[in-house]
Amino acid sequence: MIKKVTQFTLLLTLALSLSSCGETQKLPPDSAYVVVDKNGHLTINGKRERYWAIIGKPYIHFPAKEGETEEERKERVAKSRKATDALLDRFEALGFNAVRMWDAVPNTESYEVGDGSRADSVDYMLKRAKEKGFRIWLAGFNRSGHATAADVDIIQDPATAEQWKEAFVQGDAGMVKKDGTPMAGASAGKINIRESIARIWDPRLEALYVERIKAIAQHTNKHTGLRWSDDPVFAVWELANEEWWMRKMVGGRWQREPAYFRNQLVAKWNDWLKKKYGSDEKLGQAWEQLLPGESLDKGSILLAPMAGKVSSATSMNDSNEKARASLEGLAQEYRLEDFARARASDVIEFSWKSSLPTRTGSWPR
Repeated sequence: MIKKVTQFTLLLTLALSLSSCGETQKLPPDSAYVVVDKNGHLTINGKRERYWAIIGKPYIHFPAKEGETEEERKERVAKSRKATDALLDRFEALGFNAVRMWDAVPNTESYEVGDGSRADSVDYMLKRAKEKGFRIWLAGFNRSGHATAADVDIIQDPATAEQWKEAFVQGDAGMVKKDGTPMAGASAGKINIRESIARIWDPRLEALYVERIKAIAQHTNKHTGLRWSDDPVFAVWELANEEWWMRKMVGGRWQREPAYFRNQLVAKWNDWLKKKYGSDEKLGQAWEQLLPGESLDKGSILLAPMAGKVSSATSMNDSNEKARASLEGLAQEYRLEDFARARASDVIEFSWKSSLPTRTGSWPR
């Protein structure tokens, strides 16, 4: 699903990064690039293209061993390249002409041709695939890394800077699987940008995601001399993959985010309801009833129901003093059946509209 983070701002930013190029590098002619024609078809120089793609990482990379000598490195690189060539030969013989590549190399990863690094191996494969007439569908933008408190200045907003940094005391340590065990790599002090759904509504996480995507698009392949964003071997740019946005939202995944991000979301929920209904009276009529202490004017409407249990403690904006005071004593869990269908429908509408692109970059009404 297209998300807010891949909305107009991101699309514009990415388009600029893909189309611009360094002054010293001569680009291939326009006729070399895959474009979409008026009928929605992929074409090259006016001719329709059809791609049959393998999926994954079609290269072999043998990592360096401790104490490796120069001769051993050269042997390892030669072995890796021979194996990569064999893979591409086999795929070509089977009739494939494209790769949906699950990998990414940001421009912060510098390397030298033949140094045996992973970046060297990836870019060698891209060069050889290009020579064989393959095209690449890049599905590696999800590899956006982690955010830390040190990233706070990605957005200049002093009023929220300290609160944002405090969110990293928890980090993504609260992220758990269905069985209650921690997600792989989850820990305090950092947040996995791809895994955190807060990047949909938090400006800093969104900006970091855009920055990391640009870093991947602008990586220079030293085997070809071209940035990935300038290389016609790339036919498709997949901005996001397997987001499962609605499942995460209505499943209550957001409740495990640090309080700062939860509060942002609940505040947006209350703002959205205010714009839609205008008053507690109209909201109460639509939903049949409000919980004790809930009020649009106080911003104290719980983000509920969810598909499972939802706690009043994690579904209120506890940074809002009026809301906190209004809901004092409402310490319990709620289930889907505790609310009218109309309220659940509004939760779903708010969730899916929150993920849609807008012309202004603001949250949709």
